[in-house]
Amino acid sequence: MEEQERLSVETAFYLLKHFEKIDADIEMIFHEAGFENKDIQIQLKTIGSKFDYKFCRHPFEILNALKKGKISDEIYQSNNRIARTYEFSEIVGTDQVLESTAIDPKKIIPLKRNDQIIRVVYKEKLPSTNYLVIVESANKKIITAFPGKYAPPFPNNKLNPSENKLAKTFWEHHVFVMEQPI
Repeated sequence: MEEQERLSVETAFYLLKHFEKIDADIEMIFHEAGFENKDIQIQLKTIGSKFDYKFCRHPFEILNALKKGKISDEIYQSNNRIARTYEFSEIVGTDQVLESTAIDPKKIIPLKRNDQIIRVVYKEKLPSTNYLVIVESANKKIITAFPGKYAPPFPNNKLNPSENKLAKTFWEHHVFVMEQPI
């Protein structure tokens, strides 16, 4: 399967939230696909983990960048998706999840998000990571990709019971990291 078939322009647009900037020629690809400049800017300004520009300049480079890493974990999901974590010898970008044992418990703040309470810690800047996660469908199409280690979704009733238990256990031992508001 060709790389272009694995990563649609629509998925690449979704992945823009993990980038801080893109070059004009890549921006033109999104314009040609019907995305407005304001929508591109909204995606780029979305708060969250970001790829380091030296590692990967835009979503279409992700598949090529994977060749520099090695698979360190595979998670088979009930929806026939596979989440693969790749480890690299260089910084990939920033991560938004930390083990809660690495944080002073007094600094962990409960925050309501989508009708759920999540545990958050504020940092001056997000921690660097040399990991990247890519989630693929059964036919190898890219669903999402982001810098950092694998983190399951927050527990919810859409997950099957075993996935929900895994998610609950994971989030009991991890916190979501956000940049300190200015």
